[in-house]
Amino acid sequence: MKYVLKNLKQFATKNKLVFTLFIVCQVASILILLLSYGVYMTYKENIDKEYISTAGLHGDGIFGDEDEEYSEDDYRYMMYTIDLDTENYTKTLGEVKPMLYELTDYFDSKLDYVELVLMTEQMNSEAIEYYSTQQAFPVGITTMLAKHDGEYTFEKTTLLRSYEQQELGFVGRFFTDEEIQNGEAVCIANAEYINNNAVQTEGLSIREDDGEYYVNLLGNEYKIIGQGSSGLRSYMYIPLINAPDELYMYSGMFVKFNEPLTVEENNKYVSIMNEYLGDMLVNDLDVAVVNVDKQTFYNTNIWLSVIIAFAAAINLAVLYRYVLTTRRKTLAIFRLTGATKNKIRRIYITETLGISVVIFVICAVIFNFAVLPWLTKYYPYCAEVYNLKIYGIMFLIYAAISYIVLNAMIIAQISRSPVELLREGT
Repeated sequence: MKYVLKNLKQFATKNKLVFTLFIVCQVASILILLLSYGVYMTYKENIDKEYISTAGLHGDGIFGDEDEEYSEDDYRYMMYTIDLDTENYTKTLGEVKPMLYELTDYFDSKLDYVELVLMTEQMNSEAIEYYSTQQAFPVGITTMLAKHDGEYTFEKTTLLRSYEQQELGFVGRFFTDEEIQNGEAVCIANAEYINNNAVQTEGLSIREDDGEYYVNLLGNEYKIIGQGSSGLRSYMYIPLINAPDELYMYSGMFVKFNEPLTVEENNKYVSIMNEYLGDMLVNDLDVAVVNVDKQTFYNTNIWLSVIIAFAAAINLAVLYRYVLTTRRKTLAIFRLTGATKNKIRRIYITETLGISVVIFVICAVIFNFAVLPWLTKYYPYCAEVYNLKIYGIMFLIYAAISYIVLNAMIIAQISRSPVELLREGT
């Protein structure tokens, strides 16, 4: 320890300028490290507070889930119900198919799926009133479209997972991606329900062939591959690609995204929906929209901090290399008097880490009580992410990096022979 203290005293008195620069460099790198963590964690843990809109990220109270925050795996996460006025306006599937293809082409995997509820006849006010008196409605037709990684899919959607998790009394299987992509004539339907429904569904009938059931829908025949006794019982589910264009839109549709949209993406989404649905839209097209400008601001700060911290580490290494060069005679004497390379390395490492410990503690105190209160004016949630444990972890990270970098440099310096060290000074 006495050699370490002698070295520190010699360093501070005989190399005042370099010693000062060495201290300043460490202070700068430590403060930048602390600042970078605060900026990053503010962005990471509080990004929802930087959203322009958080619609679809938490419950709205309709299902008793008010303020419940949805996880990304939750089937309710960013699922939006689009209500349509089909009593006063008419749209067929053929008229809105281009909209579905445009949405899935533009958003791809960011759009989990689009699902439509359809009828074989137009459900205007007169039809709705009539079926209400019968206390039964025709069988509904449901279809969906999703495109993930450039391919149409059903298996990769959360819709499949949500159906598998629900109590549907399901028998059979759901669609495969190949069936979706090839537009195969398959469907999910309850043959018994369709046959025994209180009202006859126009253009819909069932036939049986050797134990297999087929649904004839507006002249198109689909093989039943699965059916549910609840939930899906009153619906016939078919892939979009081969769904009849003559089907009418009814009541609404569902749009499910996988992640929040940018402002540009949100504008595109609203534009597409308004172009094809126009006056039929009943509710607002609110979705979760992230403030990309704010994200860019945070990301820029993070990268600048990393670059500056890296530059500070290089400066620290260069400065200490200069210190070792000025001590080459002392180093040569150590070697000539029998000091091993490992012992010399430990002396210099203890010296530099000793300085680092003191400087880090001082910087942490200054940062916590002087810098942090000022920082929270610009990063309001920054103070929430600092505690004693975090300061300890950050010190260990800083010390470990310093140990590795300085070790490599010190070993390179002390590996030279005493003769080489003394010649360098002549």
